[in-house]
Amino acid sequence: MTTRSASDTKNKELVGDFKNAGREWRPKGEPELVRVHDFKDKQLGKAIPHGIYDLRTDQGWVTVGIDHDTAQFAVNSIRSWWEHLGQPRYPHATRLQITADCGGSNGNRTKLWKVELQKLADDTELEIAVCHFPPGTSNWNRIEHRLFSFITMNWRGKPLTSLETIINLIGATKTSSGLEVYARLDDGTPLPATSEEEIYSALGLDWIPPELREDLGEILAAEQHRLPRLIEQADIRGDLHMHTSETDGKNTIREMAEAAIERGFAYIAITDHSKNLAMTNGLDDARALKHVERIRAVDREMEGRIRIFPGIEVDILADGAIDLSDDVLAQMDVVIASVHSHFNQPSEQMTERMLRAVENPFIRVLGHPTGRLLLRREPYALDLEAVLRRCSALGVAVEHNAYPDRLDLSDRNLRLARQLGCKIVVNTDAHHTSHLEKMRYGIRQLRRAWLRAEDVLNTGSADDLLVHLRSRPQ
Repeated sequence: MTTRSASDTKNKELVGDFKNAGREWRPKGEPELVRVHDFKDKQLGKAIPHGIYDLRTDQGWVTVGIDHDTAQFAVNSIRSWWEHLGQPRYPHATRLQITADCGGSNGNRTKLWKVELQKLADDTELEIAVCHFPPGTSNWNRIEHRLFSFITMNWRGKPLTSLETIINLIGATKTSSGLEVYARLDDGTPLPATSEEEIYSALGLDWIPPELREDLGEILAAEQHRLPRLIEQADIRGDLHMHTSETDGKNTIREMAEAAIERGFAYIAITDHSKNLAMTNGLDDARALKHVERIRAVDREMEGRIRIFPGIEVDILADGAIDLSDDVLAQMDVVIASVHSHFNQPSEQMTERMLRAVENPFIRVLGHPTGRLLLRREPYALDLEAVLRRCSALGVAVEHNAYPDRLDLSDRNLRLARQLGCKIVVNTDAHHTSHLEKMRYGIRQLRRAWLRAEDVLNTGSADDLLVHLRSRPQ
């Protein structure tokens, strides 16, 4: 993909209370006093605006320098544009085409211009092509009549009293056709700061949480003050996926509940394995019903200190059927359906298998949907988008399994799930009371996916959770 931009340096401007061409209406008797000579103020100096104009989006980026109009300054301006606007907008671009006039710092005979561009190409892995206008035709460059002319019109009649004034006037330039201009100062001095927040603020950006620093649009969002308030561990009210000593867990129902209380949870769901996982001592129909009675009994014993939902993690069989009867599933508050076998099915078969499973009206959560085990097993082949779309339509929540071996769904797939309107839950898949602390690994992945507390069902109360989970057949 090729992105096309125009580059040039605007006329140097005197900084100070100098007369600026044009008129500005002011109250009668309150003229703004200006100097009529053009001798440079030695303290304020001159401003050197170098602009980049994006031909596709009608957006400008202007870096205002205060030293000299050099090739290095011109390329640094292009680099700054690419890092802040270009790359976030064109993440798949492989080629950058620049139009420029043939004189000055970006001239076709300026060796340093070529050297600095090569450094930029090496750093960004972009193929960079420069198209120079012939002598006497620089006004044909679109940056002149689509960006610089409007900046001049915007500050007409206004004395450019300070660098801050110049930056603000450039940044305020807009047109009825949609032109947007971003401006920043490049004074060549390091930024004094004692924290990251101060550095970001000096650059005109909101502070970007570390989990978002992956070049996926976070810089533009920070500049436009659109960064989300990311989910935090304190937002989590409960865990809906855990196992007890009834199957392959190490602790009793009550022990798991007490451990959850210590972590500040308001509810949990006990979701032991079903019969198809024989190696885990999975529950058949009869044992599952008795287990529900025990879970409800412990829930009553807790006397409101925490709510314990009876549930189960059923197996999705090779043909997409569920390994327990609907009559039994109807007794559960939380039914998670997961794949634990036949991982090597072809993509089409695995997709149909998952789609059939979520059609079961008692399935409320799809567990660890891609089946990956980090460094041990790749995700199974399937059309995940088709599965997520169907889950969204049916109201089936999709799980982020926070167990460090899984972290499934991945951060990228979580973003896809949110875009498709899926309900999302984050669970530990705990098999021991100590495993509840692994929720923190899941929270990190949710934050990498730009998820907010309101995007995750188990940040709400127990009653809200039951309302927002898939409605059960009456």
